[in-house]
Amino acid sequence: MRLKSLFLTAIVVLMPLILLAGTYTVVLEPLPPFINPGFAKSSNPGYSIVFLKQIEKQLGDTFKFSEAPYSRLKWGLKEKKYDLVGHMPYKLEVKEFYEYAQDVDWSIDVISDLYVVNKANLSKINSLKIGTPRGNKEFASELTGIPLKNFYDSGTIESLLGMLYKGRIDAFWFPRATTMPFVRKSGNKVYYKQFPDFNVPVCFSVQKNAEGAALKKRFEAEIAKINTKDLFSEIHKFNSLPAEGEIN
Repeated sequence: MRLKSLFLTAIVVLMPLILLAGTYTVVLEPLPPFINPGFAKSSNPGYSIVFLKQIEKQLGDTFKFSEAPYSRLKWGLKEKKYDLVGHMPYKLEVKEFYEYAQDVDWSIDVISDLYVVNKANLSKINSLKIGTPRGNKEFASELTGIPLKNFYDSGTIESLLGMLYKGRIDAFWFPRATTMPFVRKSGNKVYYKQFPDFNVPVCFSVQKNAEGAALKKRFEAEIAKINTKDLFSEIHKFNSLPAEGEIN
């Protein structure tokens, strides 16, 4: 009888957790070193993947991870195909985005730069042809104030930097912690300038409905249990570099 009583008590205690636990579709844009391409099969998936897997473990949920370009992340939330996406600019996306999405209340600061081979181009930004990875040009224009027509977003980080080195585009715009390692590896002499002149916090976003709000609340409750300062320490090193300089 006592054994039966203990069993029933265990069910009562565990049932809320069982009901809350679920399977979620988590879709991410590759953004090294936060989210490294091919992270699902990599021994070095990226800092944000380590972070998300820890959240997954703490929640007792199953996150079904996959990769997609930035524009696809927004489509997935709007069409209710994806449960959580990232990284998104925290409270800085275009107005339409927040009609169908909401941001998780946690972020990490990211600095974005303009990269040029010809240093003189940094003094005539609004007349440049600027590359940025596929799906990013609307946000880039909104954030920087540079006209949308100036942006070219048909390519990857590596292919667009290759175009920059060959003079096929005038500049490249993207987060510093992502871009600088690629430039350093190439051996090319490149100049950079922080643009805009403020840090851009990035986060994860969910659907704007009851299900999304419930996931957001549970996700946020687990973040306080993780030492994010240490986890993202390498990102902070990039953020502490001078606002303008040379990479070689």
